Amino acid sequence: HTRPFYQFWKPRPPFDPDTFDTDLGRLKRLYQKDGYYHAAVTSRLDVLDDLVSAQVTIDEGPRVYVADVVVKVNDSIQPAALSPNFKLPLGKGDPFEEGKYQLGEESLLRLYRHNGYPFAKASRGAQVYVGPGQVYIWYAVTPGERANFGSTTVAGARQVARRVIIRELTYKGGERFDTRKLAASRQRLL
Repeated sequence: HTRPFYQFWKPRPPFDPDTFDTDLGRLKRLYQKDGYYHAAVTSRLDVLDDLVSAQVTIDEGPRVYVADVVVKVNDSIQPAALSPNFKLPLGKGDPFEEGKYQLGEESLLRLYRHNGYPFAKASRGAQVYVGPGQVYIWYAVTPGERANFGSTTVAGARQVARRVIIRELTYKGGERFDTRKLAASRQRLL
């Protein structure tokens, strides 16, 4: 970092070539997160007296696109069976973005946990083929046992009657498990 302009009385920080190289690598990684695996980051350093000026040039190159997305479920319950309108954040033909790729795993977990699978697990994988600019994505889901809400035990309540606490719950015993109902109940109790 350069010295802030408003701290003109302080000495300038020393130039560290290792930190500079690390920063260039971070820039390249930043572009890869948005699907620019062809990005090239080059630099030129100019030295005048005791000041180093850096010129950084970035050639983004072409972006990589999603060639295919596969969801493998270790059970017969596919995402479409739980919600016909469910759609992953990245689909075939979309430009690859690491954030959306990661969000896909979270979306699958949320879908199953909202539909009666409290112990659902998910994982993700991707293979990037830089030459042709393609990414193949897969998700694996293990739903676990489907569950319903059971009876609720109230413990530790001193100031509020048990019946009031039970009244504020948004779920009832016997209903299909849904993490949204747990969150709503917690919010109401708070």
